[in-house]
Amino acid sequence: PTTVMAMRSARAAAATGASPSGASRRARRHVREAAGRLRLRRCPASNSDEEKNTDTSEEDVESLEARLGVGRKGREMKAQAQAEASQRAQAQETGLGSRNDAAKVKWEEGQLTPEGWEEMDLQEKVVQGLWGERGFLYWLNYLSYRLIFVLIGGWIVFRFVGPALNLYQLTNPFDINEIPL
Repeated sequence: PTTVMAMRSARAAAATGASPSGASRRARRHVREAAGRLRLRRCPASNSDEEKNTDTSEEDVESLEARLGVGRKGREMKAQAQAEASQRAQAQETGLGSRNDAAKVKWEEGQLTPEGWEEMDLQEKVVQGLWGERGFLYWLNYLSYRLIFVLIGGWIVFRFVGPALNLYQLTNPFDINEIPL
């Protein structure tokens, strides 16, 4: 953007015939430097080794295609990555599935202990008793969820229903006039 603005200001100054000020001289110098940098970037590295440049440019194009996922190498890399991902997913699925099926114990509705409680060793009993389908954490979560509604209902009754029925009056504990001395 600054290069374009400098070029426009240099052209405008030249078109009006005004003497170049310090700012327009700097702008022209900036335009020349920018154009020189552009020319340097466009020049090939060496003209003597044309075959070497061609091989290098083909390698550059292939590496660019591979990174972008286009071209032969890019398609090969995508296919390889997808194959590896599917193999990992299958390995995790089979490994976790067999563990979950073996560790899962069926709890019948209304029973205090799961099936096979008598055959379990102490470690399995502890795990099922704490983290099982109907273990301690299940009942703790069950009761805490219901207790939230009990507490909210109790607060509503205490705050609104009791004073509305003139059972008691709520006072402001921070009111100085209400403090008995």
